[in-house]
Amino acid sequence: MKNEALTFERAFSELGRLQQAMTIGYRLRWQEKTAVFELRCTRGAKIEAQSQAVRNVNPEQAGQILQFLYENAVPMENWKDILQELVFRV
Repeated sequence: MKNEALTFERAFSELGRLQQAMTIGYRLRWQEKTAVFELRCTRGAKIEAQSQAVRNVNPEQAGQILQFLYENAVPMENWKDILQELVFRV
């Protein structure tokens, strides 16, 4: 996975007062033997992006972590806490 990025994107519909329409992008890239996880949330014209570098995982583990974040629709608000727990578990 060197010099490649793995990206998943999840779209959420507008559901009145229950949920705003938005898209969350989950991305993994490698930078000098370090996995860099990125989340990007787009709500209308507003874009919020965060990243977190992780050293203690191999490419397979990092891919599984990214897939977990995507499949469980982990939100921007607490993804770094969940990422930390997942890194501890692999």
